[in-house]
Amino acid sequence: MTKTTHTLDVPGAVLTYDIREPNRPGEHPPLFIFGSPMGASGFEQLALHFDDRVVITYDPRMTERSHLEEGGTVTTEIHGDDLHRVAEAAGLGPVDAFGSSGGAVCALPWVVQHPDEIRTFVAHEPPLAVLLEDADVLLKVNADIVDTYRRRGFGPAMAKFIQLVSHPGPLPSDYLDRPAPDPAQFGLPTEDDGSRGDALLAYNMAMPPYTPDAAALASSGVRIVPAVGAEGEGAMARRGGEAFARLLGIAPVTFPGDHGGFAANEWTPDNDPAAFAATLRQVLDNGGRTVPADGSLAAAETELQRAQLAGDVLALESLLHADVVYIGPDGAESGKAQDLESHSSGQLRLTRLEPVRSVTRQFDSVGVTRTQVRIAGRAGGQPFEAEMVYTRTWLFEGGGWRVIQAQGISVAREP
Repeated sequence: MTKTTHTLDVPGAVLTYDIREPNRPGEHPPLFIFGSPMGASGFEQLALHFDDRVVITYDPRMTERSHLEEGGTVTTEIHGDDLHRVAEAAGLGPVDAFGSSGGAVCALPWVVQHPDEIRTFVAHEPPLAVLLEDADVLLKVNADIVDTYRRRGFGPAMAKFIQLVSHPGPLPSDYLDRPAPDPAQFGLPTEDDGSRGDALLAYNMAMPPYTPDAAALASSGVRIVPAVGAEGEGAMARRGGEAFARLLGIAPVTFPGDHGGFAANEWTPDNDPAAFAATLRQVLDNGGRTVPADGSLAAAETELQRAQLAGDVLALESLLHADVVYIGPDGAESGKAQDLESHSSGQLRLTRLEPVRSVTRQFDSVGVTRTQVRIAGRAGGQPFEAEMVYTRTWLFEGGGWRVIQAQGISVAREP
């Protein structure tokens, strides 16, 4: 890939962004990758895996090569406008976008204000504290960290931040009554060097909390894909991603790794950027649609039928439980991997799936659907037609319905 670096004057700052041109151009739209406060350097490993499309990265206005002018301000909305200005300056037309952490939050005003610039937006673990059950405590803890930075400097404040993002589950009401962590235990400086320009502690954490407008996001026309990391269950960032998915009524896509799963380093050597990129590529390129998760079991059944007919592997991945068992008409059992492989390989290709009748029963987080359908297609290269009755048991977890067990039987076609 050939990388060129550009600067852009915007109100209150000078932004620096990079454009990578592929050596083997394809027909994919450009991909804009960003975080906040993380700059372009944090996404180098991920960007290199997309050598078939133009990739844009940038440094937020107070980070790395970008410069906040004297008197310049930082808010979520201003970050969002910066993203718009970079996309506009690049002049490449509508882009796919991947925003991680604070970047996922900062892109939300951009989606609402300039939806014509974005095709698909993947929001990876946005730390949306306002959506969480412990929001009141989280906002107080955030304010305490900012105050600690202003009074005592980087080490004590960053130690509190690390303790916060490592905490499993909702914060207890007495969280701030606990002893402050020792910076030395995290390898952080204990002395105050007097600097007060840290991108996270001085700027992003000091921004007013941002509340997403679910109706505006839904009406934007942008395909929004909430995403969470496979690691870090219960941590604030993952909880934020799950809460955002619930707000939109969409089941989140799970990416490999932790909050920074797109990069492997000495602190997270087990992260696999290649696997992370493969998941992102699938989300962007395979036509997978977001999955309704509005609490309606009937909507989940309808979406499953649509995904089966379309061969939409991404949607099926979200709709099937990891431990799903399917029992076929011949009594043979199969699991999730076999089902997904049959669709992705083309071994099973449906050309018709026509519902005859469907019944749903829901019991809190468990549901059962019984659906009679007329189907046709090709299996193993051979054409088939059948009338089937599928009985599926569903579990509601992680913001959406997922099939845990299913059985199909062939029935005589009704007149």
